[in-house]
Amino acid sequence: MHTKFIREARLSGLDKQEIEEIIEIIKKRPKQNTDREIAKRFFRALFFAAEKLKNQKIIIPKIKKAYTPKIPTKTIEEIKKLENPPIKRVIKSEKYPLLVSKNIVLASALIQRNKYTLIEPLVNKNLIKYIIKKISPKYKKNKNVLESELLTKLINKATKKFKIDYSEELNKKIRYFLFRDLEKFGKIDPLIRDQRIEKIICDGENRPIQIEHIRYGRIITNVILNEKEIEDTILKFASVSDQKLDNKNPELNVKIEDFRVIATLGFKKIRSKFVIKKEGP
Repeated sequence: MHTKFIREARLSGLDKQEIEEIIEIIKKRPKQNTDREIAKRFFRALFFAAEKLKNQKIIIPKIKKAYTPKIPTKTIEEIKKLENPPIKRVIKSEKYPLLVSKNIVLASALIQRNKYTLIEPLVNKNLIKYIIKKISPKYKKNKNVLESELLTKLINKATKKFKIDYSEELNKKIRYFLFRDLEKFGKIDPLIRDQRIEKIICDGENRPIQIEHIRYGRIITNVILNEKEIEDTILKFASVSDQKLDNKNPELNVKIEDFRVIATLGFKKIRSKFVIKKEGP
């Protein structure tokens, strides 16, 4: 008997009913039992194979895309910079004097870890407050009192009251604070005298004052002013420039010496603040 094989592509399309009809026709044909049995088994096998193909999922393998290397788009100048990067000078810390009197450093600046630290003489604060309180009435009448012998006697007397040993070095340190607070602009005066500072920013009470340094950019300082100190500083700027500030006129924009002051005197919900910018003579 000649056997003709059916291709799998066509096998999947065979219908179960058609196969059963073929089997019935074979049963009715006048052939030997053996041939009939063989044909019956053959078509039964075809049927089960077709059913199996119907239920089987055909998995098509994914074709991986060919790797295409990215071509750099940098210019020749950028590539040269990458090959020869500029050398940056890293300075861990720097210290320089701000005010020196006869080989005694009265104020200096220390810049370390992105912070500007103002270093001033270590003197008993209560002693300074006591002397300022005693000398202020006389200073208002005569500003030259800060350079008189009367001040030296007052300092000597005050050190005895506070049980502190008097010395010429201590005298100079005390005079530094008197000049800073009475003659100049208080805690921020050393920052104003620092030629390397371009701008001083006070954004409110109890906040570190920020500066813009010609070498280190914007950094914070260890100088902090309370509300009264800020108001007193702004009023001092106004007094020096013959300006009057009040609730109706709280804004100040004046040039003093070699710097410009832009300030707002606080009132109710508005906080006092100021900016000092060096402009040159």
